[in-house]
Amino acid sequence: SRKHADVVLVVDTSTSMLAPAGGGGRKIDAARTAIRAFLAQLDRVADRAALVAFDDTAAVAAPLTHDLDAVAAALDGLAHHEGTRLDLGLAAAADALAAAAAATDRTPAVVLLTDGRPNRVPTPVCGGRQEDTVLAAAQGLKAAGAQLYTIGFGDDVDRALLAALATSPGHAFIAPDGAALARIYAAVAEAIPCGGVYWPGARP
Repeated sequence: SRKHADVVLVVDTSTSMLAPAGGGGRKIDAARTAIRAFLAQLDRVADRAALVAFDDTAAVAAPLTHDLDAVAAALDGLAHHEGTRLDLGLAAAADALAAAAAATDRTPAVVLLTDGRPNRVPTPVCGGRQEDTVLAAAQGLKAAGAQLYTIGFGDDVDRALLAALATSPGHAFIAPDGAALARIYAAVAEAIPCGGVYWPGARP
């Protein structure tokens, strides 16, 4: 049965997202197109969405709301800086979900898009790995019950890390170009209201 969704869309706004995407256009433009289509698939009355942007910092660009048009409009105002703080993006997503009233009839979900590997991320201990900090942020979201989907855009991503961050290997995707990115977001939009379950034919 369909459950209402609370979805936080976490978007990489590092300067590399201004680079050309496979198939033409810039990566960030392909992301905007795919995310707008994703939002159009949600229930405009019952579902809620939020937008988080991250580079060397992270911020909630649009809080969790039923006004999906406002979330789509926030895509146009995203600024770009160097840095890929995946950990901060995930932490901001947790904050966005926590700021909204919890409801048992909703599926909380986070959809993370990045075109790069984590950098400028502090390590938990001397000699530790940046990846450990990112994994800890993801674990907090998953422990709170959120479905975590990860999308790597292009070739310069850590596939193993993105698979480890996701709720399951089936929640991790790689998009080589803008067309694939759009298909992935469409499949995720179908899966989330079903509790994160992929029905036959849904996976791109």
